[in-house]
Amino acid sequence: EGIVLVDVTAIDPGASVVIKAETSPDQNRWWELGTMPAIIAAGKQSLSLANLGRYIRVTYSVTGGSATFGADVIGKT
Repeated sequence: EGIVLVDVTAIDPGASVVIKAETSPDQNRWWELGTMPAIIAAGKQSLSLANLGRYIRVTYSVTGGSATFGADVIGKT
């Protein structure tokens, strides 16, 4: 199990950030673990994860403007 923590410190009006977490047994095949609801305001969000594979990656997309944010992924085996 694990968690993705996102801290959006600035975001343009009308912009949104979407964060996805994916897992893989071999870094070749990836499966989605979860997606955060679109973030449209500054603040902290989290996404709980389960059924983690050997590798985890977090992807993001920003639409409608720009945003400043950081993300941490915390997991345990």
